[in-house]
Amino acid sequence: MSRALGEVLEARGLEPIGNPRVEKIEYADDGPLVFEARVEVEPVIPEFAWTGLKGRKPRAEVESGEVEQEVNRLRELHAELVPIERGAEPGDVLIIDYERTGDVSDAEKGEPARDILVELGDPGLLPEMAAGLRGAVKGSVRTIRVRYPDDFRDPEMAGKELQLAVTVKELKEKRLPALDDDFARAAGGVETMPELRSLIEQAVQQSKERHSERLFEHSLLDALAERASFELPPSLVGSIMQDLARQAVERSGDAPPDFKDERVRELFQRMAEREVRRMFMTREVARRASLEVTGPEVEERLGHLAAELIRERGLSEADAVEAVRTRETVHRVADRIMDEKVMSLLRESAEVEMVNPS
Repeated sequence: MSRALGEVLEARGLEPIGNPRVEKIEYADDGPLVFEARVEVEPVIPEFAWTGLKGRKPRAEVESGEVEQEVNRLRELHAELVPIERGAEPGDVLIIDYERTGDVSDAEKGEPARDILVELGDPGLLPEMAAGLRGAVKGSVRTIRVRYPDDFRDPEMAGKELQLAVTVKELKEKRLPALDDDFARAAGGVETMPELRSLIEQAVQQSKERHSERLFEHSLLDALAERASFELPPSLVGSIMQDLARQAVERSGDAPPDFKDERVRELFQRMAEREVRRMFMTREVARRASLEVTGPEVEERLGHLAAELIRERGLSEADAVEAVRTRETVHRVADRIMDEKVMSLLRESAEVEMVNPS
């Protein structure tokens, strides 16, 4: 059956998306096998122009206070934690054990948590936990009743109220370094604070410029997608929705999106349709413009990836080369190079509208 279906698809020049769905099968002992199958195929895209696209590009400007925010972040990273005897105050760091107690099921009780580091004043700390630990000293055992938020990352605990038995094992004060030349050398490898602030300003500027370029390219792809109208394969849209949901979980650590919620489902469907439409349009630009990715181009990019593995992970040259020569990596690199060529082509005739960052 699969061979016969493949021959039919090839004869008709169809590119299937996903697996065919066989809906009707008829056969007799003395007759041929007859079946009907439904397959989703790539859409037929009408003629369109890819020149003269208009894209919006946010201005990349370092705003007042951003340099000092980064200085303070570095200062926090280089803070010294010093054991203290007084009671805990906002800004102090505690190492605690806790377990859920009281009238709870075995599932809710779970395993005791050990050696958990918390900082009083951290916005991610449950308010009841922060209030209950204030004033605690090393060795304190406190009973704290907490309510987990409705959107808590563990859906089994979301919205529940539980009692915790908390033991303070260590209590330390965070002492920030002085903003002097010693700090500049430790935090940035430069000799003075003015040099450190200048270095930070350059880094912030470069980061904003990269972000601005990404947003500009996204706006060009959206403008391109509006140049042609065609139906999207539902199964591919559904697959991309699942990919986007998985990526959202990986980024945030929260519970998976609830597609039973109509608003959530509509949001992810719109994002998936946008991705699929972009994909088909860029692929079509590459085909109509006769863009190609050459073997040497892929080899050069794979060489860069291997060099990164050697430098960052300490792999041998042989192991690094083997790691980047998987079929998946080669295809991903080739796709990336093609995307870059398409974008370069689109940018050649694009109109840029500078806008204020949102």
